[in-house]
Parts: sequence; structure tokens; C-alpha cells
Amino acid sequence: MDLTRALIEADEGNRSRKYRDSRGFWTIGIGHNLDANPPCETAKTLQADAGLPLDDDWLPVTVDAQYVYDLKANCGWLWQRPWWPGAGEVRQAALNDMAFNLGAAKAQAFTTFYGLCAAGDWAAAADDLEFHTAVARQLPRRYGRLCQMLRSGSIKGLL
Repeated sequence: MDLTRALIEADEGNRSRKYRDSRGFWTIGIGHNLDANPPCETAKTLQADAGLPLDDDWLPVTVDAQYVYDLKANCGWLWQRPWWPGAGEVRQAALNDMAFNLGAAKAQAFTTFYGLCAAGDWAAAADDLEFHTAVARQLPRRYGRLCQMLRSGSIKGLL
């Protein structure tokens, strides 16, 4: 999952101090939206044990713990798909980045896209994502890169 983390960090950033993201939500760590979700129990414990605030000034270990929690919460459903192991590391990283960005519920709504992924038709899946989704229009740089990764199965020159 090292490639997944590198990709998500490149897109989400990694900040120990809270900030307002491009849509105005308070965010911390690796894309953790504090307005939508409170920190996980491990993050709470780590911050409390260090005598630090829960909503700001996170330790690196707190960032890591929250990232692992968020990754599983947003992407764990993908890892259970029968076609997942055959997708390969690069496509898995692209799919994880997408699910991490959207959240599990929104990501799972892309039924046509995931049907094409299940069939191994990566070019058609990338076309569906790139040309038929609002998120690809909203974040063209990010989703353009993800679509290239899905089509080629390669990260070369993209990260």
C-alpha cells in the first residue's frame, strides 16, 4: 500500500495543523475532514496522551493512525471484490485514491465503472470515469491522472 499512500498524500496533502480545504471544510492529517467525521479513537488517545488538542497540532503518529482508519473505512469494501487481486498495484492505488476522495458510499454508486473494472476493461472504465462523472470534471488533474493509471496500469511519469 506504499503506492496508495504516496498517491493519496500527493492529492490530499499531509498537514499536522488543521486548515480549510478548497470547499471550506476543516481538514487535518491526510485529507481527514473534521467537519464530516470526528477523529478515530486511536487518534483521540494519542493526542490526549501527548496533552495535545484533538482538532489541531497532530503528532505524526496521530496522522498515520487516522490515515489507516480512513483508508480502511473508505476503501475496505473494494479490497473484498473478487477482481481486486488481479487489478495490480497501480490500478489498486488509483481505485483507493478515488474511494478515499469520494468516501465509500459515494464511490460505491459508480456501478457502471466498477462493472467495467470487474470485467477487466480498464480502458472503458477509465473512459466512463473521465467522461461521465461530475467528480472528474471538478478535479480534472487528479482524475485525469487516475484514468491514465487505470488505462495503462503504470504510474510512470504521473507521480
